[in-house]
Amino acid sequence: MDKKRHILFISNTAFSMWNFRSHILAHLKYQDFKITCAAKDDDYSKNIIDMGVDFISVPLSRSGTNIILELRAIYNFFKIIHRLKPDIIFTYTIKPNSYIPLLAKCFNIPVVCVVTGLGYAFLQNNVRAVISRTILKYSLELANHVWFLNKDDKKRLDLKNKSSSILSGEGVDTQYFSPPEIASKNSDDFIFIMISRILKDKGILEYVAAAKDVKKEYPHVQCQVLGALDDGNPAAISPVEWDFLCRGSGVEYLGTTKDVKPYLARADVSVLPSYREGLPVGLLESGAMGLPIIASNVAGCRDVVEHGLNGFLVKPYDAKDLAYVMKSMIDMDDDTFKDMSKNARDIVCEKFDNAIIQKKYDQMLNKILGKNEK
Repeated sequence: MDKKRHILFISNTAFSMWNFRSHILAHLKYQDFKITCAAKDDDYSKNIIDMGVDFISVPLSRSGTNIILELRAIYNFFKIIHRLKPDIIFTYTIKPNSYIPLLAKCFNIPVVCVVTGLGYAFLQNNVRAVISRTILKYSLELANHVWFLNKDDKKRLDLKNKSSSILSGEGVDTQYFSPPEIASKNSDDFIFIMISRILKDKGILEYVAAAKDVKKEYPHVQCQVLGALDDGNPAAISPVEWDFLCRGSGVEYLGTTKDVKPYLARADVSVLPSYREGLPVGLLESGAMGLPIIASNVAGCRDVVEHGLNGFLVKPYDAKDLAYVMKSMIDMDDDTFKDMSKNARDIVCEKFDNAIIQKKYDQMLNKILGKNEK
């Protein structure tokens, strides 16, 4: 019997592998690949192991700069690759993308890097950010292929390594994220929802300010936020500050959840005034549920929103423009709203469905490993 081809997936957290890529793991396991995931364990490793996928815990700080800890993480990755000697490695997020291609070169193992977003390192110009950008770009040049989730990030990095292309997101289960019907607008109980970590660079301060403005004119409207406080992130907002902001604006904080669908099913419009994205899964899931979208006209968001068709793009960093567009959605006539809702779902189904992403992985594996597609 032929030995199974072995794929190693490396990301920053077990949560990200499970939440964004479990369908990829299941798809490739069904094709009889041996699958291993290496990431920081955050209670989601059990979900991965229950799929029949091997999991290796790696102590990795997403935003830490302690050189000793970073060298230890690199050494751990080196040991993992040396021990497993996989046939191919897929990496996700800044640190794995920055460390693994060079390590993989030591063992002549092909690596595909997925740039899930450029984030903090590309929104700042301090020494730390410049060093992070330099290391990332150098490392990506060593990869066999680089997948970007949006055109802006690909252009921004401008790799000399020509083997790069666009992967249209991480995939969405459009069968699960499916509204029972395209609902009419409920003007008496209108709900905006923002699905995001509580970070300044997600535009959370602009959303809070816009919500306060909207509720002055439309006090019945609800402005919700669903997502985690992320104290390990440089752009984090403290729990005390966040509580103060919510009480002062009337924003309803929903906390965190393992399933966003029930919250999307009750909402009318999805909002994300972010400063920069890879390809925001929350907006894709919202669109699949038939929610029109309001998002910043920035990298990642404009790959999801077709202005005037499935939602609206607003000026980044501009709470007034955001509030103006939110009010226009409240006042929109029902027929136009229903058309926008239908378009939102159609676009996700046509461009971002899980099956489309799975096929991309099949093609990449066939290209690099020479494995016949099934």
